[in-house]
Amino acid sequence: MFVDDLDPLLFYKKIIIFAQLHLSIEGKIYVEVHEKYGEKIYELFIENDFKPEISMDMYGRNRMISAHW
Repeated sequence: MFVDDLDPLLFYKKIIIFAQLHLSIEGKIYVEVHEKYGEKIYELFIENDFKPEISMDMYGRNRMISAHW
């Protein structure tokens, strides 16, 4: 399933809400991201009280975010 260009972060917003409701304290979540949106998704986690870290793939592109709750 794809989202339209109006809100490309829609699924990440939903994942964050789900994580806030279901992760235990000090829980961690991992998501794969499109390199184009890595920084925006990273900021989205920060805005929602997570402590994210961004990781690169073997080509040096931002492709994975892990975030502590």
